[in-house]
Amino acid sequence: MMVISFITVIHAEEQISFDLAGTLEKAKNNNKQGLYDLAVLKQNGMYGVEKDLKGAIELYKRASALGHRSANHNLGLIYYKGEGVAVNYPEAAKWFSIAADRKVEDSQRNLLRMYYLKEVPRNEKKVEEILIDLAEKGQQKDIESLADYYYIDLDNMILAEQPTLLLAEKGVLKYQSRIAMIYLKSNIQNPDYVKAYNWFLKAAGRGDYKSKIGLASLYYGGLGVEKNQAESLKWFKSACRQNPVETFKIFKEIASKNDFQIPECE
Repeated sequence: MMVISFITVIHAEEQISFDLAGTLEKAKNNNKQGLYDLAVLKQNGMYGVEKDLKGAIELYKRASALGHRSANHNLGLIYYKGEGVAVNYPEAAKWFSIAADRKVEDSQRNLLRMYYLKEVPRNEKKVEEILIDLAEKGQQKDIESLADYYYIDLDNMILAEQPTLLLAEKGVLKYQSRIAMIYLKSNIQNPDYVKAYNWFLKAAGRGDYKSKIGLASLYYGGLGVEKNQAESLKWFKSACRQNPVETFKIFKEIASKNDFQIPECE
């Protein structure tokens, strides 16, 4: 569903102090930022500090225990990449998960990536929590991921409605067509044909062939709109010109459920 790249080992949220003496003093006093900064220096062999991956890992763990968010993220990367240790996906996921709980966005994305690539067993509760948290920040790609998760992964029309409607109202064509389908599917006993018709009309007017099929079906059956076989045939033929195979396939499925006759794609 999504492709997420791993970022650099030094988490951008935290800046390394270039005051080596000050860093050493802070680390000696068990200051979480000092421990983290010294770990980064040891991990990379920077500013006169000898490279010591084992020592860096121990410092990151100490910083993590004191609540340093990026220490968890860097530990996750170390175990994911096998830097100074054997590659260990469960251990990487553990540290990414801790950082994700502490709202480190890069760790949230990395953990999702591991779940979707099946590198570790998928935790559905965690997947949903992360997707919601990311979507609430307002980026369209994250709202889309949440909408897709509810609609495709969970097949839950009730949960899918809100993020899908938000995207549809923003003018995203794919989700204008989909919200119409949600109104048809969310209540099988009493579909909201009127809302579905309105959204199909918007999307069909922008060239979405699936929405044209939806309009053809609603006009043919008089569902949410006055029955009109001429309008039905118009939209059906328009969809056929775009994708005859899929149009016939989809309309056949709709027709079988509603006792429609199936016209031929010319």
